[in-house]
Amino acid sequence: KHVIVRTNGIRLSDPKLVRELLDAGVDMFHINIPSHLPALADSITRTKGSHKRRLQGIRNLIDAGAANKIFLVYVINSMNLRTMEQFAAYVAKEMPGICSILFGMICVLGPVNQRLSLVPRFSEVAPFLAAAMRACRAGGVRFSVDDVPICHMKGFEDASVDYRILRHSPELRLEKIKAPRCAGCALGKDCAGVRPQHLELYGDGELRPVKKR
Repeated sequence: KHVIVRTNGIRLSDPKLVRELLDAGVDMFHINIPSHLPALADSITRTKGSHKRRLQGIRNLIDAGAANKIFLVYVINSMNLRTMEQFAAYVAKEMPGICSILFGMICVLGPVNQRLSLVPRFSEVAPFLAAAMRACRAGGVRFSVDDVPICHMKGFEDASVDYRILRHSPELRLEKIKAPRCAGCALGKDCAGVRPQHLELYGDGELRPVKKR
């Protein structure tokens, strides 16, 4: 029923390809964008000049009338977490009409195991993520959050991907686990927990069980 292209957006800098994909029936473009800042984006991806081409690809989609088919994926890491709020404001101003932004915590998987310094603690992420979500609301940009436990999303719990999934399908088992510290949390039924790899790296000391809903 749906055709989704998951991409870093670089090849979308070719307007001919964009037109071909839209004509072929693509419904949504999930575009990974690590920052709105050129130098930072290229540093995270380790690909010089990639940011310029990625932005051109997004502009090509917008110019083709497909802004509502753009779903931005912002992987939160230790290099870009402090500029999330500015990123959200930038998207609201420069990319009007896009479908949504997904703020997803970096996962300790694959090559990330060789760059563990990229993985921040949830407690480091929380204030910057909250500021970014407030900026999204102020700018009228839809957003969601993945791989951040809702005890670090006070006031924005309903933006959690897991929260939304479990509210509709509580029987589902996601790729996460509950730490012993989570026992008795008032939000237990609405939280999937955290990825085991993150627990192995930092333990459960930063999790914050909620006493009352």
